[in-house]
Amino acid sequence: MNRILLFLALISLVTNIACGKEETTKVYSTPEGKVEITQKEEGKVQEMQVTTKEGTATMKVGSSAIPEDLGVPIYPGVKQQEGGTWSLSEAGQGGEQGFSATIFFSEDPLDKVSAFYKEKLQGSEPQIFEMDMPQGKMVNITVDKEEAATTIVLTENKDKQGTNIQITKADK
Repeated sequence: MNRILLFLALISLVTNIACGKEETTKVYSTPEGKVEITQKEEGKVQEMQVTTKEGTATMKVGSSAIPEDLGVPIYPGVKQQEGGTWSLSEAGQGGEQGFSATIFFSEDPLDKVSAFYKEKLQGSEPQIFEMDMPQGKMVNITVDKEEAATTIVLTENKDKQGTNIQITKADK
């Protein structure tokens, strides 16, 4: 979609809308299309939809906007990181495509979280890369399926004594 730059330029607008307790929607129209921004319950979920003649792109951000299908299980007992979730879907002439990302934190050590994902995904033939860095250990797990690719990045969080979990899914 050629107008995706307009969409990306307005991302900052989503995060700057004043926080309110009720759902608010603002619509901005141009000759090229329109942008509709919705904020729900104290800013916890925000949605922006850009519509042009080429199609529609929708982005959701917020602490309660966890994508329904990340393509992998969510580690038990995680805490979602503030503002750490967003998803983007685009419907146009080429069909519908999407991308989503979310960030969690677990108080469990990286080795335990890594073992969970290795066990749960062993039938999916994941690609696994592990490395030691000065900041701590990191594990990257990618599951590449015909319809989408999902990547899990686990990083040791020494400050909080636990594991950061970032899950991204991109439709093909």
